[in-house]
Formats: sequence, C-alpha cells, structure tokens
Amino acid sequence: MNTETESPALPGPLLLDVKGVAALLGCEKALVWKLRSTGRIPPPVRLGRLTRWAATEITRWVAAGCPPAAKWAQMREG
Repeated sequence: MNTETESPALPGPLLLDVKGVAALLGCEKALVWKLRSTGRIPPPVRLGRLTRWAATEITRWVAAGCPPAAKWAQMREG
C-alpha cells in the first residue's frame, strides 16, 4: 500500500452524530447535549446544519480521563 495516496481502512465513521457519541460513551443523547452546553466535552464540528464530533477526538478525550473541554484544549496544544 502506498501511504501517500491510500488511507488505511477505518473501523467506523470519522464523524459521529449525537447518537453515535452517546453510543460510544454509553449514555443518553440528552447527556451529550448537557455535557456540550456545560463545556465538559470537546466541541463539535459544524458541516452546514450538521453537528458532528470527530471520533478520534472523542476517543482520545475519553482516554485522557474526560477532562473539561477547556483543559482538553490546553492538553492538545501542548
């Protein structure tokens, strides 16, 4: 495989909707929105009207112990 032109097969979607994030975290969709509104989860990306979270961002955030979004941003920067 030529790594410059081909990507490895991914096990799932790159972007998750609120239902996908809730399933990944094992909680209800309402909790995901509450975590977002209180700054406890990394912010989503917007694609037009769609709200999505990067699957890798959520999994790294969980692996780091689910810090508040502001602290997570600092941890990612350095």
